[in-house]
Amino acid sequence: MSFLKTENLQCKFGLFLLKNINMSIDKSGFLSIIGKSGSGKTVLLESIAGLHKVSGHVYLDGQEITHKQPQNRQIGIVYQDYMLFPNMNVQKNIMYASLFKKNSSTQALFNEIVDFFNIRDILKRDVKNLSGGEKQKVAIARTLLSFPKLLLLDEPLNAVDFTFRISLMEFLKNLYKKYELTIIYVTHNFKEAMFFQGKTAVMLDGEIKQTGWVNDVFANPKSRDVAEFLGFKNILNAEIINRKDFKFFSVAPDKISITKDKKSADFCMQAAVTDINNMHEFNILDVRVKKETIKIKTTEQIEKNSQYYICFNKNDISLFN
Repeated sequence: MSFLKTENLQCKFGLFLLKNINMSIDKSGFLSIIGKSGSGKTVLLESIAGLHKVSGHVYLDGQEITHKQPQNRQIGIVYQDYMLFPNMNVQKNIMYASLFKKNSSTQALFNEIVDFFNIRDILKRDVKNLSGGEKQKVAIARTLLSFPKLLLLDEPLNAVDFTFRISLMEFLKNLYKKYELTIIYVTHNFKEAMFFQGKTAVMLDGEIKQTGWVNDVFANPKSRDVAEFLGFKNILNAEIINRKDFKFFSVAPDKISITKDKKSADFCMQAAVTDINNMHEFNILDVRVKKETIKIKTTEQIEKNSQYYICFNKNDISLFN
């Protein structure tokens, strides 16, 4: 049974529409949501947290929470800009949640978090004197002290200096393992999604376009818009490789060979070189095949406006609709 589940979740936020979101995550699972700015990632987190009026259904730990108030959902949300209280020091910021949620384990959890986060020496410091990484740790610590069942992280590393980003990523991975948290992690950074592994969802224009294990999604996009977002090159009509069961295929520029004569390969076709861009160590070619322009990366010496064969293999292509 899914720990978090949404069914046809929709939210109209200004001119933006979150469209029929159906997603789930298991208990102690990690789901990264990747997408461009403006694709609706933050609106989705806030809809799950109860900060927007929605239609559809949201279930958490076997109970429907669609119309519960945010404070009654046991969901914590951490934003990229920390949202710390500037008039409170580090300790008071972290303890803030305990003013509203009494729990006999609060002090014990506070001490455990402070030691695990390695922030005991800054507890009396004003938050304005913290680094970006320290501020994010304080924001997450404060959220954990509210004893959430689900932790939502909205681009948590966006405002963190690059030099601290890797160490904070390691910290978040260890945090996830130590507390067996169920986490949804929003980012536009592919490297972050790959680092945390787990499952990922690609969100574009208010819709979840594809969900699966991160390595599989990144290697095998199921649609052209997902492939384009993930940076796939040479998204071409599948008819040129005689595939009727898919609309498009993609092959990386460095997986295509170009020769004057046919060679042994799964696909080999005549092509005309229309443009050559010299990049010193290699050339980027534009070649024309059956009304399609294909990019090729090669170290071969090639002549413009000449006829060649381009060749590639089945294992190097991705197919999608």
